[in-house]
Amino acid sequence: MAGTAKGKHSRSGYVGLVFAIHRGGYSGRLVLSRGRSSRELFFIRGKPVLYRSSLPEEDLAHSLAQSKLLPEARVKWMADKLSPGERLEDALLQSGSLTEEQLEDHLLSRTRPGISGSLSWNTGTWEFHALPNQFSEQFDPDLIGGEEALSAIWHGVSKHVVTDEVLPQVTDPQKGPLLLGEGASAT
Repeated sequence: MAGTAKGKHSRSGYVGLVFAIHRGGYSGRLVLSRGRSSRELFFIRGKPVLYRSSLPEEDLAHSLAQSKLLPEARVKWMADKLSPGERLEDALLQSGSLTEEQLEDHLLSRTRPGISGSLSWNTGTWEFHALPNQFSEQFDPDLIGGEEALSAIWHGVSKHVVTDEVLPQVTDPQKGPLLLGEGASAT
């Protein structure tokens, strides 16, 4: 599958969407937007492998300080010193503040809260930008780390949604690999 699918965000629709990406083994970027806020999930072969957010309370500097990997003052100091176009990830590695493994582990640890946290939004829009199958075929499935999509989504369901509301999204045998909901389109 290549191209873009988009639609209106709802909690039950989001569960169905993540389930469809997982079941279909799709690779691509899912963008959820609400006003000026956005969350992005990156999938390889249906597995979420990276999460990004525009929400200040979910940015890398904040999550590093919360994780106690680095003192908050040090992370803030480094973030404040970045020039336009510089990334905090690169500065952390170049300064020796974190190893590549520590940074990668931390970025992966943000995936579960990113998937489940998106269920706290009950409105907005979503877009899934699928990558060609040739892209994902380059990855050995045994080497793809990341969070299991289904356990992460159910973690969020238990916190934000009534289970009966989403069960039809994941148990309907008639559902296709990536169904577009009402008002959605594919390009």
